Amino acid sequence: MHRFNTAYITYYNLRHHRSGHLYQGCYKAILVEADEYLLELSRYIHLNPVRFKKYRDTPIEEKSKILKDYAWSSLPGYLKIQSRADFLHHNVVLAYMGGDYKKGRLRYRDFVLRGLTRKLVNSLEETKAGAILGTDSFVVWVKEQFLDIKSLKKKDPDLKN
Repeated sequence: MHRFNTAYITYYNLRHHRSGHLYQGCYKAILVEADEYLLELSRYIHLNPVRFKKYRDTPIEEKSKILKDYAWSSLPGYLKIQSRADFLHHNVVLAYMGGDYKKGRLRYRDFVLRGLTRKLVNSLEETKAGAILGTDSFVVWVKEQFLDIKSLKKKDPDLKN
C-alpha cells in the first residue's frame, strides 16, 4: 500500500506540476476570537462551493440549492438534524443564532444565504501570524499568554510588542 501511495503521489505531482505531500497546505487550524469572526468564517466556508467562476452568473436561488445539496459540505447538517454526520458538532455556531432549534437553524440558513447577495471578505486573509483571527487586543492577549513572539515576528511583522 505504501508503494502504491508513493507512486500515485509522484504521478499526481508530475501531472499537476506540483511537489510535496498530496494534502500539503490544504488544511489550516486557526485560533478564532468568538462571535462575528466565527460566524463569518463559518459562512465563508459554507459558501465556497459556489464561489467558482462558473457560478458567477448563476441565479441566487440555484446557488442556494447547490449549497443545500452539496455532498462535501457540513451546511446540510446545520440546516436539518437528519442530515448530520455524527462526528460534527453544530451547536457552537448555532448557539450564536439562537441554539440548535428550528428557529436557530433557520436564522443560520438566512445568514449564510445573505452572503450570496454581497461580496464577502475572506477572513483567512485577515489572520495574524497565519493562525490568529480576531481583534488586535485578542491577538496581543494570545501572544502574551501562549506564543513565542520572536518566532512569530519573522512570519508576521504586523505583530507589535
